[in-house]
Amino acid sequence: MLKTCGVIGAVLLLAACGAPKPREVPARAAPEAAAPAEPPPGAGIYRIDAAQSELRLLVYRAGAMARFGHNHVIVNRAVGGWVKFTGDASKASFSLSVPVADFVIDEAQTRGEEGSDFSEEVADDARSGTRHNMLSAGLLNGEDFPSITLTSVAVSPTVAPAGGYAIGTAAAGAQAAGPQAVGAQTVGAQAVGAQAPGAQAPGAQATGAQAAGLPAAGTFTVTMVVRVAGHASTLVVPFMLETSSGRVSASGSVALRQTALGLVPFSVMLGALQVQDELTVKFRLVAVS
Repeated sequence: MLKTCGVIGAVLLLAACGAPKPREVPARAAPEAAAPAEPPPGAGIYRIDAAQSELRLLVYRAGAMARFGHNHVIVNRAVGGWVKFTGDASKASFSLSVPVADFVIDEAQTRGEEGSDFSEEVADDARSGTRHNMLSAGLLNGEDFPSITLTSVAVSPTVAPAGGYAIGTAAAGAQAAGPQAVGAQTVGAQAVGAQAPGAQAPGAQATGAQAAGLPAAGTFTVTMVVRVAGHASTLVVPFMLETSSGRVSASGSVALRQTALGLVPFSVMLGALQVQDELTVKFRLVAVS
């Protein structure tokens, strides 16, 4: 009995404080910029309102000893950056920055919002261990790369195929071909929880594409370059666009693989306790003029 308890205790300790597998980091890599690129000149610039925006990650345990770990809800409410939007979504662009030090681990309220998979209470020391692992050199490498950046390449209207939306991954710099990057793989992610597009505020005048009858709100697909811990990936992500006077918002949910971002999922005890490669990303981004 004592031996069994000792094994369980060792597993729990490793789960909170174990070191992730080493990941190759470019030699003398320059730190990631703390702020997104400056917006292009001209009208139609909106700034991200962090108070109304949120990036939420749902991370799941795996392995033969998964019962000794936890599923995690990781939230960031410090997203910054800009959106350029003049009424025609296909001509929109953005540059966003996500400071990795501002990720919050397993708040009781957010766990409660995500249902039974996250109903288990997570102790403070386990939350601290998860944060330590996430920011370590083997994962996000927060010391050298304090921000994750997202930069748009192209935006296009989306027609939902049977079975869900497509998300692609490709080497950085891959060119978009329609709504999906060349060589992109289909993961079957689906936009969920997005609210119905809020047309225009009452009394607001239509401009640009709206006046021409082109869509300014609805479901779209964005091809973007994501830079995480010195690695650049091209992703294709569906989102719901809502517009009103002085306000633009995008929301959705997508499944992606950590390895597609150049990350090595956390693992201890030869994989007996690990984090699933696939995670779910939920987002709501609000920009105001």
